[in-house]
Amino acid sequence: MKKITLIFVLLLSFSQTISAQEKASLPEIDRIRIAEAFRIGEKIGDKVWKGWSSAPWALLLVTPKDEFLIRHRKPSSDFRLIGYDSLLKSDVYTRPRKLSPKLLATFPAAGDATPVIVVGQAENTDAKTSTPWVFVVLHEHFHQLQYSQPDYYADVEKLNLSGGDRTGMWMINYQFPYSQKEVGDQFGLLSKLLVETYNAKNKS
Repeated sequence: MKKITLIFVLLLSFSQTISAQEKASLPEIDRIRIAEAFRIGEKIGDKVWKGWSSAPWALLLVTPKDEFLIRHRKPSSDFRLIGYDSLLKSDVYTRPRKLSPKLLATFPAAGDATPVIVVGQAENTDAKTSTPWVFVVLHEHFHQLQYSQPDYYADVEKLNLSGGDRTGMWMINYQFPYSQKEVGDQFGLLSKLLVETYNAKNKS
């Protein structure tokens, strides 16, 4: 009897897990935000920066319970396909949440070296609302362009700053000396010289 009860409990738990996974769906407001970022990027990206459209557009949306992967060519095995989204022009994959829902960053987050824009929902990040969130996504796509350059990772490795971290998170958490007065003074001086150079060029 105990064995039967145990089997029943395990089956019930398994069925609830499967049911929860099947119900995972990309929230509508986030679909619209992501689609708008894609639309703006596709319309003006190459006018802003040469080669913009050549970079991968993989994006991972992190919600409190689930993560949704979009425009990734080869997701890792922990992602499950939930269908094709015609608005986003992409298959959509999901997995239970692993990363922080507050992230606004870009790093390989789905198994291979593809740089992925990893973002929480606007209201859960520093962006707070849709418009700044969309422009942060566009900013992060510039990092995808950086990271997709042939020698990028080799050149970064040569800096010897990662401390053994292979995820790329060290770049986000690196202890830059922004609070040091000397650094602040030098940055201020550099900014002043740049303005003077710009003004002198416009006068000539």
